[in-house]
Order: sequence, then structure tokens, then C-alpha cells
Amino acid sequence: MGYNGRRKRRKAFHPAHRAWEEERPSALVQVDVKDILDKGTLGTKLWDHIRKKGLPRYQWTFLEGRTRLRFLAWSHALNLTNGICFLSLAMLGLRAFGIKGEVALQTDWGEEFGGSNPKKLERLQKKNTLSPLGHG
Repeated sequence: MGYNGRRKRRKAFHPAHRAWEEERPSALVQVDVKDILDKGTLGTKLWDHIRKKGLPRYQWTFLEGRTRLRFLAWSHALNLTNGICFLSLAMLGLRAFGIKGEVALQTDWGEEFGGSNPKKLERLQKKNTLSPLGHG
């Protein structure tokens, strides 16, 4: 048996697939942060401009899975405080448009979103820091 030139077709993986199947908007929201100060991507001119002007280097993205509605924000620091503030502001934006009900958040659970430490997340929920995010 040699190489026959055919490969077994892989099934595509779409973690937010069910968001498109939902009838109501905002059933699934993807949240991420990116360090945009990347010289290889931006090029020297833009990279120098961001550094010299002291512009924020982190871009926060809140993406609603069904409608693809996005909220963007920028910050100078990557930390839990900014993560909670960004999530709260984005959720307030959704609620202002009359969107009610529970929202499932999909993140990479980096430290800016509470990390993978369940005790830290439990403490945040007990302080009611995260509770306004789920229900309207």
C-alpha cells in the first residue's frame, strides 16, 4: 500500500456553530483580547507611531455569535480589572438594545478573564462582580 493521493476528509470544527442555530440573539458571545503592538504585522512605521504617541496596545473584542455584532475597546494594561470592566460595558451595551436573558461567554480564560483558577472565579461571583453579566 503506497500513497494513493487521497486524504481522509476532516470534519470542520466550529466552536460557535450553535450560535447561528439559535433563534434569539446573544445566546453565545466570544470575548478575546489581542496585543496589537506587533512589529511584524504592523510594520515599522505604524509600530513606531503607536509607541511614540503612547497609544493603547491591547484590543478587546466582544463578538455576538449569531449577528456578529462587535464591541471593541483598547487598553494600556492586560489585567483582570480591565477584563471585568470590558465585559460589563459590553453587556450593558447589549442590555441597552433590549437584549435580555442568559448569555454564554466563550473565552480562552486567560488571566484577564479570571484565569483557570476556579476559586478566583467563585470569589468574583460571590462578590456579584460577574452576576450582572448573565441575566438582564
